[in-house]
Amino acid sequence: MTNLDEIYKRMEQERFQKTENERRYATESDKRRREFVLAEQRLYEKFVIITNSDAVSAGGGSGNDVNCGCIQFNLNKYIIVEYNEDFNLGTNDFTIEWFQFQLSGSSFPRTFQFGSWPSKLGVSIEPSGDIFVLYFWIDQGLGEGEYIAALMTSPLDKWVHFAISRLNGTTRIYINGIKMRESSLEYSIDVTDIPMQIGVDIFYTGSTYFNGGISNFRFINGTGLYQGDTITVPISVLQPIENTKLLLQVRTSDTFLVNSGVSKIITNNNSNWNPGNPFKNTPLVV
Repeated sequence: MTNLDEIYKRMEQERFQKTENERRYATESDKRRREFVLAEQRLYEKFVIITNSDAVSAGGGSGNDVNCGCIQFNLNKYIIVEYNEDFNLGTNDFTIEWFQFQLSGSSFPRTFQFGSWPSKLGVSIEPSGDIFVLYFWIDQGLGEGEYIAALMTSPLDKWVHFAISRLNGTTRIYINGIKMRESSLEYSIDVTDIPMQIGVDIFYTGSTYFNGGISNFRFINGTGLYQGDTITVPISVLQPIENTKLLLQVRTSDTFLVNSGVSKIITNNNSNWNPGNPFKNTPLVV
């Protein structure tokens, strides 16, 4: 048997070792990604020049001596934020933003999520050939409108700032300060009794774990901070401004899970502090 035959045989064996749920998850997600990429190819062609020209990583390499690190995630490393009514966005303005240093890993890595796939609210940043797709998941009841997505070049092995902001009914997705998608889709978010998962969909851990670091995750309910074609990427630790419900500044190894917003119950499942710092452009230490 040739080496290639052996590889195919091993791949087939591994595929059938997956659980029935994970196989269905992968099949549906692959179909969804293919349909999206075909429909949005022109959008990608428009923005790929912009993203490729963005040579400076988020954080700007400013040299700011800020006391900050990141939360490191991997397989079976994630955190759970207990349900709180503050996370029910309804039709409010909102802003969700964070810095991440993503490494290669699972096929459908979750930055955060409420509920299992397809979730009531969440973000995944998934490889699709030589590009990546950011899916902003929203309420299931919308059928075909269950997500807003943006195409991007590879976010791997560098700090990237992400922001999703709804203001006056318009949702905008920003990547390193550049607006990559704008949508007037109407939706209401109700996550009653559903906890927030950061770094995984706990029902599909093997295919959804986030491998890398996340810092300064801020969830604001009631204020849409960002509009316009470009925004200024923060160069220092985010602050608990009005309507901030969750803010993980990740300042020190002793306080990396302290919420600087409204009090929340956070449970750690093996995640750890890492000195990788988006504001000093210090890479994740692996």
